[in-house]
Amino acid sequence: SAIDLHRFLALLRTQQHIAKCIGEITVLSAAHEYMPLGLLGGLLPNIPTLTLSIDVDVYPPTYTTTFLQFRGVRCLQLRDMHLPNELVLWRIAKAFVHLEYLTLHGLRLKMRLPTVTARCSQATRLPEGLNAIQLQVRSSVDGYLSCE
Repeated sequence: SAIDLHRFLALLRTQQHIAKCIGEITVLSAAHEYMPLGLLGGLLPNIPTLTLSIDVDVYPPTYTTTFLQFRGVRCLQLRDMHLPNELVLWRIAKAFVHLEYLTLHGLRLKMRLPTVTARCSQATRLPEGLNAIQLQVRSSVDGYLSCE
């Protein structure tokens, strides 16, 4: 919860040496819960692995620029998230400037499967430095593309 995150951030502020020992962070939020990820990125800019399971609807569209603070993230996992379109996914991936691996698990993306095929065949470029995207497309249900 946001309260637990604030307690964790307070601990990091007072015990800064702890931040150097952390290799991975997972941020899980409840539906409609805003998590101050900018504060976390400011205190843990060099974390190599980040897992997000957040409700993107509670953040403004420009919020992805907040992820620029996570300068060290090389491995990003997006879990159990609903995204309104592929542009949001693209903005998230582009915001992590050193991203090498992107894993999508339980992701629901509002777009139709023929659209995905057409866009993938248009030689869409991966963000610079991104070596792999791991996903398994399950199906298109109710206009949502689901990844497992």
